Order: sequence, then C-alpha cells, then structure tokens
Amino acid sequence: HDFRPDYLHLAQAHADLGEPPVLAMTATAPPRVRHDIERQLLGAPAAGRPLMRVLVGETFRPNLHLTALRVRDDEEQQAALIALLRQLAAPGIVYVRRRKRCDELAGARRAYGVRAEAYHAGLEGRAAIQDRFMRNELAVIVATVAFGMGVDKPDIRFIVHCGLPNSVEGYYQEIGRAGRDGQPS
Repeated sequence: HDFRPDYLHLAQAHADLGEPPVLAMTATAPPRVRHDIERQLLGAPAAGRPLMRVLVGETFRPNLHLTALRVRDDEEQQAALIALLRQLAAPGIVYVRRRKRCDELAGARRAYGVRAEAYHAGLEGRAAIQDRFMRNELAVIVATVAFGMGVDKPDIRFIVHCGLPNSVEGYYQEIGRAGRDGQPS
C-alpha cells in the first residue's frame, strides 16, 4: 500500500459491488504480504465469509541465468557494464538506486552508441520513454524501481543491477521481468 495507496480502498469497493468473486495475483509476495493483501481485500475475518483460497506456484524459471560480477569501484563497474551491454542481446533494463545515477549511466551508454534512456520518478515524459522501450526503439532503460511495475514486455533479455534492491523479493520481482517469453535471459 505504500506504493499504491488506492489499494487501501479495495475492501470498501468490494463491499459496494456486492462482494463479487475476486482474483488477486502477485508474482513475488512473501507469506506476510499475501496475508496483508487478503486482509486489505476482504477486511477482517468474519463468520460465514469464505476464506481466500491461496494458490502458490513455482517461482523457479529455468530460462533465467543469474550471475554476479565483482567490481572494486564505479570506474570498474562502468567498464563491466559497457562490456556486458556489448555482448548481451537487447532489450534490457539496468536498475540503479538513485535518480542521478540513472541519468549518468544512460548518458554514458549513449556516448558508447547504445540506444539508452533514463527512467525515474523525477523525469518528465516517462510514459513516452516507456512507450519507446516497448516498441523496441530503445535497447536499454536505466531505471530506478519506478520502472517495471505493470510493464509486460515478454522479450526483455537481461536485467542488470548496479546496486542491490531493498529486499530479496524486490530482486526477484525485478529479475522476473526478463525472459517472460521463455527464451534464455
């Protein structure tokens, strides 16, 4: 709800609509978050109300290959990123933790001839940048976590993290944006 405050109104909307069947889906929520989703959707447990049926699927995807590169400093990270982008098939996402770093890395990628743009919450025209990425007019998006929620582009070939996400769930959610078409990513 910190990310989507409107979710806090779902229980009332559900009641106002006569309590129709509800399907809630999430790709990465741990048990604590799933319980919170149930509480937010249905309210507190009540007598006579059926419990939510939770189906949990396998999260392992054999087409995803994970690797880590050890770097000593920003300069070595830049060199490693340039080398990676030269060998990885596009399109892809490079995640960073700060807006300023998005702008720096996207600019550096363009200087090396990569069709790249920054994407973060402080940017005007974000929707146009996302649309260009979806149409394969951009090879790389350098983004904060502001990019990705609701993006369903099946052919994303790589995700690179230049700095770790805040949680394991966040990491898995972000890498899960790659290879949705089942192809190696």
